[in-house]
Amino acid sequence: MKRECRKLAFILISVFLTLLLQVSADDKIVLPVRDDANPCQAAFQASYDRVWNVLVQILSDYQFEVKTKDKAAGRLETGVVVFSRSPHLSKLNTGVKAYSIPPKSFLHKWLDGRMRIRVQMTRISTDSTRVGVEIEIQGFETSVFDDSTVSGDWKECRSNGKFEFELLNDVATHLRKKPTLPSEEGNIPAIVARPVLSKATERENEDLANLLLQSIPEGAEIYLNEKLVGMTPSRLSLAAGEYKVLFRKENYKEFSRTLTILKRSELTISSELEPLPQPQ
Repeated sequence: MKRECRKLAFILISVFLTLLLQVSADDKIVLPVRDDANPCQAAFQASYDRVWNVLVQILSDYQFEVKTKDKAAGRLETGVVVFSRSPHLSKLNTGVKAYSIPPKSFLHKWLDGRMRIRVQMTRISTDSTRVGVEIEIQGFETSVFDDSTVSGDWKECRSNGKFEFELLNDVATHLRKKPTLPSEEGNIPAIVARPVLSKATERENEDLANLLLQSIPEGAEIYLNEKLVGMTPSRLSLAAGEYKVLFRKENYKEFSRTLTILKRSELTISSELEPLPQPQ
C-alpha cells in the first residue's frame, strides 16, 4: 500500500513539473500584442493652446513628471511612475490590472505596476484640437509563494484602454470649466469623442470593439445614436450592439450609416462629405 502511494505521488509530481516547464516556456515566447500606430484619440472643440494647458495641468495633478514638452510639435511625454509610490495609482484595488491586460502566467501574481504616458496633439482648426494618448505599462510579476517585493521581474502588459479613456474624459471635464488663465482664450465647451461608459469589468474591457471615424474634410460632428460624442477623426471603444452614426458639418450634406458591431471587432467608417449647393 505504501509503495503504491509513493508511486502515485511520484506520478503527480512529474505531471506538475511538466506542466510548469511548459508554461514557463510559453511565457518566454508569448509577447503582449501592442498597436502603437493607433493610440486612443479624441477631438475637442477648444483651441490648441487651451487643450495644451489643460493636459499639462492634469498630468501634474496625476503627479506625472513631464520629461518632454514640445508645444510646437504637440508632444508630451512623462517619466515612469510606479503605482505603489503614486497617490493616484496606489488607490487602485486591482493594481496594474486596472489599466492593462497582463500576460497569462502560471502560479504567479502581480505585486506592482509602472507606467509612462505619451500624448500627441494636432491642430484641426482654430477652435478644434485632436489628442492621442498612448501608455507604456509594465507589471511586477512574482511567484504566488513569494510575499517579498525583491524577487520577480517587470513584464510588458497591454493597455486595456481604460486609463486613456479616463484621461480624455478628464480633459473634457476641465475644458467645460470657464478658463482662468490668460492664455486660455475662448470659452468653448469641449466634448470628448467617446461616449461615457459605465465602469466595466476587465473581461468587458477585453470585449470592446474599436471604431475609427473619419471624414473629408475633418472636423465633422459625430452623432452616435443621436448623441453628440465628438468630431472627426476620432476613435471610439464600444460594446457590441447596433449603432446609428451620423456626420454633420456646416455647408455639407449629412452622412449617416447604421451598423451592427460585434465583440472585439475593428471597424472604420470613412466618408467624403458632399458640399451643399451654393445659392446663386
